[in-house]
Amino acid sequence: MSFRLQITILIAVFTCAVFVGAGILVDQLSDRDIRNRIDERLELQVRRVSREPALHMIFAGSVFSRKKNSDGEVFIDLSIPTELVLSPTNSKHPNATRTITTEGFPEFTRPDIFGFSDRSTSSGDWRILSRPVQSELLNGRVLVAVSKDPFYTTQSDLEKLIVRIGLLMTFLSALGGWFLSGQVTKPLSKLRQKADSVRDDGDLSARIEEAGPSEIRSLAADLNAMLDRIDQASLETHAALNISREFGASVAHELRTPLTSMRLNLELLSDHPEMGKDEFLEIRASLLQQHDRIVKTLESLRFLSRGDLLNDSTFFEDIDVITLIENCVDQERRNYPDTAITFQPKVLNEIVILGWRDGFEMMIRNLLENARLHGTVLQNGGNIEIEFEEMTNEFVIRVSDHGPGIDAEDHDRLFERFYRGKNAKSDGSGLGLALVKQQVGIHGGEITVDSDERRGTRFTLSFPNSGACIN
Repeated sequence: MSFRLQITILIAVFTCAVFVGAGILVDQLSDRDIRNRIDERLELQVRRVSREPALHMIFAGSVFSRKKNSDGEVFIDLSIPTELVLSPTNSKHPNATRTITTEGFPEFTRPDIFGFSDRSTSSGDWRILSRPVQSELLNGRVLVAVSKDPFYTTQSDLEKLIVRIGLLMTFLSALGGWFLSGQVTKPLSKLRQKADSVRDDGDLSARIEEAGPSEIRSLAADLNAMLDRIDQASLETHAALNISREFGASVAHELRTPLTSMRLNLELLSDHPEMGKDEFLEIRASLLQQHDRIVKTLESLRFLSRGDLLNDSTFFEDIDVITLIENCVDQERRNYPDTAITFQPKVLNEIVILGWRDGFEMMIRNLLENARLHGTVLQNGGNIEIEFEEMTNEFVIRVSDHGPGIDAEDHDRLFERFYRGKNAKSDGSGLGLALVKQQVGIHGGEITVDSDERRGTRFTLSFPNSGACIN
């Protein structure tokens, strides 16, 4: 059922309910008014008949007459059926009692008590009033009856008229409701048509015009916001699929080379068991080197996948940045004693941030590894320099080497996964700087590269003091 039809039905039902309620109210008020008018006529007739001159005149003539007094007032209204039962006050003779009735007085059982009552006879429904009458010479009672049928006929005609008017108004209100609801729902219809066009065209970049009443504008804004989220999710999904394809191809290529080399070496060992010790040791060293390369690649891939899936602060903890960098430097010195590393923290207090400890540590180790592989030892004994500086709202980490630098054409692709520049060493996986870039983003920072053939390469990382930022 359409919204327009629902509005039309509601208006028609409301109009009908209003007229039904009005009809019931009018019927009750009309019934009360009829009863009051009948009771007033009965009371007036009783007062006229109960007057002493009227009583003596009626008793003497044993008949009701339409005579007037000296003021011209009619004693009795003969159109109202009336019955008088009178007897002389001092007479005890049973034949002295007289019953006098007007023409058309109905036949019914006389009430035993005085007051108003209702009676139904073959001639119709009647309203009865019984009152005692008494004068100096006469006493008895008076009965006055008025037929209710003419009044209720008028009331029935009024009810029928109300029903006809109610049906007519219900029909007219339904027509008016159909027209008005069409005007009200016209903006919604336009909104639906625009939404349908977006659905049919499949263009998630299209937006719905935010026009019309405030409610329609608000609904259009909500739909546009939903389309923004769907469009963004679609773009992200598409990008993720492309990355997955490229990533899978790169992983296959990256692992194929060392695995092929290992297979060739193993075949050499299998085909030439008589080879000399020196050749055997050389092949074994090559196998261990290829094995280490595969392990490092898989470890880097593991960190990259964890970083890609990190979307909340479950793994975050307080990190003492200075202590973490010192631990990484000590580990690098122990692993490569020939590499000279200088660490110069320009801070007085400890720097503690909220972050992913494993990821932050991997980022520092990869920067040191990259500087070790691509830097050359200077005469002053140092080839890696680490600087740490605290500013107002951020802290900065700089890692410098004194190698041949990075070609300008490699800068744009430096942080791509599996990408190696022209000056890259053969034992690198091409994932180290991609991990660095990922961790910098996770911790809400930025990274820049400054490279020169004479001065080497410097990576500058800046982080907010607040710590990690989950996007």
